[in-house]
Amino acid sequence: MGLYRGERRIAGAKVGEGGRFSLRGRVGTPDAVYTVRYGGAVSNPVALAVRPGLDTAFVGSGEIGRPLALTVRERPATAGPITVRVWRAERLVAKRTGSERLRVRLSSRRATTYRVLVSVTPAQGYTPARRALQQTVFVPALRLGSRVGREDRSGQARRSVTSIPLPSGTGWLCALGWDRAFWT
Repeated sequence: MGLYRGERRIAGAKVGEGGRFSLRGRVGTPDAVYTVRYGGAVSNPVALAVRPGLDTAFVGSGEIGRPLALTVRERPATAGPITVRVWRAERLVAKRTGSERLRVRLSSRRATTYRVLVSVTPAQGYTPARRALQQTVFVPALRLGSRVGREDRSGQARRSVTSIPLPSGTGWLCALGWDRAFWT
């Protein structure tokens, strides 16, 4: 038994008890017509609704102060407009609509959790698609010797956390590289 898109075979299966079968095949565009063939018998042609694919990713670590963005891509690009909604602390902070690809920059100035809903409003022949995501912006756990800041080409961080004991047991001078220092 075979599943055909037009004249091309895209999947095959064995027939089970009572003539039941199940087929999986890569669905094409919504205008394609599908038939099932077994021996010389051919089923009635059927058009299928196509669920578009959504590729989503957060670009960035989520560490405070580091760049953070959400990228979204739909497949195929003709499936309909993409809508991205971003909430921070139960408040809608961004809403973007576009087609094929979207990139939404997210603030990483403070610790928070973003909740994101990505949806496709389907064009004719497509079904709706949606995806829910979550990303936390966090304070890095630093301790003596921790590497912070951007990395250079060799993979080494440009700054490190160091502590120097102060005389008379008055505390520690903690330095984050060359630009910030504080007393403990």
